[in-house]
Amino acid sequence: MLNHTKGRVVVKMSLNSKNFYKFNNGMEIQLFRKAENMDGAYVELTQGEIISGEGIPTGAELLFHFNAVSLNNRIFNVSQVSGDDIAAGIAYASIERSQCYCWKTEGGEWTLIDPFVLAKKVFKPYRGPLVGIEPQEQKNVLYLTSGRLAGNVVAVLKHSGYRIIFRNDKGQDETMLRCRFYEDDRGPAEMPSEVLAIHDLLTEQVESGEMYVGADASSAKPEPKLEIA
Repeated sequence: MLNHTKGRVVVKMSLNSKNFYKFNNGMEIQLFRKAENMDGAYVELTQGEIISGEGIPTGAELLFHFNAVSLNNRIFNVSQVSGDDIAAGIAYASIERSQCYCWKTEGGEWTLIDPFVLAKKVFKPYRGPLVGIEPQEQKNVLYLTSGRLAGNVVAVLKHSGYRIIFRNDKGQDETMLRCRFYEDDRGPAEMPSEVLAIHDLLTEQVESGEMYVGADASSAKPEPKLEIA
């Protein structure tokens, strides 16, 4: 049995899991991601199964930074790993909690790990006579979909809105954006809150449908007003 230490979580992962894609008809193909792309978020592993972590149930699915399971964080000589597991690419790692974003149990919803919240990019749609023109991304703003400021467009630090690309329950790629936001303060100097201010005008434009939101331009669409409990 592996148990986490303070500030870390222990995960089990399949190193080959991201190299496959399943179509809606059930057919599955193998992808050679590293041969076609150098984007770490796209090619590297970003999800695993919780073995041990404070406040996270064992067996839950975890999303993390693609650098989190580097060889420096791998756990070797694990007795419960069989020869079949090794052949299938099963491995274990101890990840810093600061590199973990959210978790969920089977059939459940994603639970965010402090200080992260989920977000979408904001886009201005093209309304001219031409067809096929993608909406224009609005820089340095995000639409938050979780946390205390959910339903608001916020001004953020440059390069905020980190992409998490993972295989969803259908075996297909899914993209989520995360943003660092401390509910009570600015956070530590080395990892400050990325949220700078609430943007009232853009929030109103998203609510009216004048602005679209999405993970990228291809998925951008009007966002129904969030019902905040």
